Amino acid sequence: MLKESIRRPAVVDHMQMLGAHLNWHGALSFDYIFPADTQGPVYIDANPRLVEPMDAYLSCVDLAGTLVRVAMNEALGTVVMGAEGVRTRLGIPGLIERANASGRCDVLTDFVAQLRGTGRYAGTVEELHRADSSRACSQYAIRP
Repeated sequence: MLKESIRRPAVVDHMQMLGAHLNWHGALSFDYIFPADTQGPVYIDANPRLVEPMDAYLSCVDLAGTLVRVAMNEALGTVVMGAEGVRTRLGIPGLIERANASGRCDVLTDFVAQLRGTGRYAGTVEELHRADSSRACSQYAIRP
């Protein structure tokens, strides 16, 4: 339930080529792995839907706004690469995951760590509510 934004120019190039080839004009998401022992990404799943819009927004990319502009046939301009190193979390699903793996005491410890931003949650921004979401983009002085 913890994520960190990264930049993968090869993936952007592949998505631009695929979009142009298909004349794609909507949302499209891909899951991939980037094994250290290969020349590039290995794509494992594709979906014609918007995925992770808040994670992207906190990394300074407005996927939802871009999709609306695409739907309205507006020019998009240049590709925006999100800020690298933005760490986000999904707190409640993380607590559920912890509850399935261990006991109540560990869930409470994890909850307190989320509230305080300590341990594995240090430097993360919560995706499911906006209480601390202004930290991510503003720390890079980039606006979506």
